[in-house]
Amino acid sequence: MQFLFYRKNGTYSTTTTNIRDILAEVQPDDIIDALDSIGIRINRYFETMPENTDYILWVSDPLAEVKKIFMKMYKNGEEDTVEEFKIYPDEVRAIVDYFS
Repeated sequence: MQFLFYRKNGTYSTTTTNIRDILAEVQPDDIIDALDSIGIRINRYFETMPENTDYILWVSDPLAEVKKIFMKMYKNGEEDTVEEFKIYPDEVRAIVDYFS
């Protein structure tokens, strides 16, 4: 998975990280159950993210057929789409397996 993220020092950086490594760090309170999708807060894996900023990977219906995966950044009550976001087919399979 690749995406652009905001760091504690105020700069941005691009990361390429395998979703399996991120999922290995996920705790129950990192999972957000919404009406039509499930969110995974990924901050726990990245130590350089500011405390007032949440990065959430949204997965539409992972227990059925995943139709859409996207990431949003939430900072000070505002929402923004994460740029340079890419996820690979084997990582989508890893997310489905995680929730199965």
